[in-house]
Amino acid sequence: MDLNTEFVAIDEVQLAGNLDRGHVFTDRILNLRGKSETLLLGAATIRPLLERLLPGLNVVTRPRMSVLEYAGSKKVSRLPARSAIVAFSADEVYSIAELLRRQRGGAAVVLGSLSPRTRNAQVELFQNGDVEHLVATDAIGMGLNLDVHHIAFAGNRKYDGYQYRQLTAAEMGQIAGRAGRHTKDGTFGVTGRVDPLDDHLIEQIESHHFDTLKVLQWRNTALDFFHPSTHCATAWMWSRKRMVSQGRRRETISRLLNNCCAIRQYPTWQGAKKKRSNCYGTCVRCPTIVRSRRPTMRSC
Repeated sequence: MDLNTEFVAIDEVQLAGNLDRGHVFTDRILNLRGKSETLLLGAATIRPLLERLLPGLNVVTRPRMSVLEYAGSKKVSRLPARSAIVAFSADEVYSIAELLRRQRGGAAVVLGSLSPRTRNAQVELFQNGDVEHLVATDAIGMGLNLDVHHIAFAGNRKYDGYQYRQLTAAEMGQIAGRAGRHTKDGTFGVTGRVDPLDDHLIEQIESHHFDTLKVLQWRNTALDFFHPSTHCATAWMWSRKRMVSQGRRRETISRLLNNCCAIRQYPTWQGAKKKRSNCYGTCVRCPTIVRSRRPTMRSC
C-alpha cells in the first residue's frame, strides 16, 4: 500500500497477534509510513514487540482516568440501566434481546455482521435513551464509544474461526473497558450461566495489566510462483490434508514437484513391531522433504 500522506495512524495494533487478521496489521506496521509522522495506537501488550521491531520508537502512555470495578453476577432481568450484555453467537444475542423486550421494554442489538447503517441506527437507539440495554457480540469492544455504565458477560467462550476457546484476559479487559468513559466509573460482571470470575482475572481487568504478546502474525506478500520452493510448499500443504489417501497423496506430491524438480521416492520402515511404509517426496534442488504421514518442511 503506497500512501503519499504526511500522517498515518494505525489503530488497534495489538491485533497483529490475531491468527486470522494479524498478518494485515503486521504488514502495515512494518511497511506503512507517513512522511512526517506515523502513529501506532493499541494496547500495552504489544509494546515489547514493537520496541524490538522498530528501534527508536517513542512510546507515550495514557492511563485510564476512571475506575473499573467487578460487580459480580446478576440475572439479566436485574441488570441496571445503561448496561451492555455481551454474548458470542447471534442466536444468544437475539434470545437475550427478546427477553429484555418482554421484561424491560426493549434493547438495542449490535452484531459484527450488521451493515453500518443498521448498526448505527441501533447504537443511536441506545445513545438517545430510547432503550436502556444493549445486547452485542465482542464487536462492541472496538470502534464503538458508548455511554455504557455496566458490562455483563453472558458467555466467556467464543469461536475464533478454528475452535471454541476461552476468552483471554486481554480480550475480556478490552470488552469490559467499554464501561465508564473519561472520568465516569464503570462496572463489569457476569450473567446467565457464566460462572463468577476468579480473583486473578478480576485483578488483571481492574488493573489493566495483561500478559504481553509473544508473536505477531506475518505472511510473505512477495511470493514468486515460478520458484521451485513454491511448488514444494504446495505439495507439503496437500500432503497434510487427511481426506487425501496415501496413494493419492503420493501421486499428488509427484505431480506437483515434477514441474520443478527431479523426484526420488523410496520406502522407509518405522516401528519395531509393526512395519509401515511411508512415501517421501524429495526435491533434489532444495532441502525440502515432503512426507506422507507426518510432513516436515525446511526452508528452501
